[in-house]
Amino acid sequence: MENLIRTAFVVLAAAVAYWLALRVGSGFVRRAEARGVEPGARAATLWIMMRRVAMIAVVVLAVLLIFAVWEFSLTPFLAVATVFGAAVGFGAQDLVKDLIAGFFILAEDQFRIGDTVTIADTVGTVKDIQLRVTVLRDLEGNVHYVPNGQIKVASNF
Repeated sequence: MENLIRTAFVVLAAAVAYWLALRVGSGFVRRAEARGVEPGARAATLWIMMRRVAMIAVVVLAVLLIFAVWEFSLTPFLAVATVFGAAVGFGAQDLVKDLIAGFFILAEDQFRIGDTVTIADTVGTVKDIQLRVTVLRDLEGNVHYVPNGQIKVASNF
């Protein structure tokens, strides 16, 4: 019974932490939007990525704390994660390239959600920017998912 109460507390604390992160981030975006269109658009685009990172961090931390509450040994999971990490490191070089390129696209503010751009010979409106892919909707309504590592030239209109 005590473990159930502790587990419930961890889940509640994780929910509150995520809610607080959402409040702080939304406030940041509102303050940036009050400064003008340019800072507001950039803050909104960055906030989309940061919200995803915050969710992953809160969930991973909550799961690790729940394992500790129930006294599960993490050693087998760490062994599997090490092997998986090595496999990903060797086999997912394109994924790492996409993630790094996505980070720099966002950090350098090359384009934002709503901008009309030419990427990979496709003219369209940016619908979403993720760390791995950029989502474009072309003039005919087709949706294109362009891996960020393959973006060599991006023209922003």
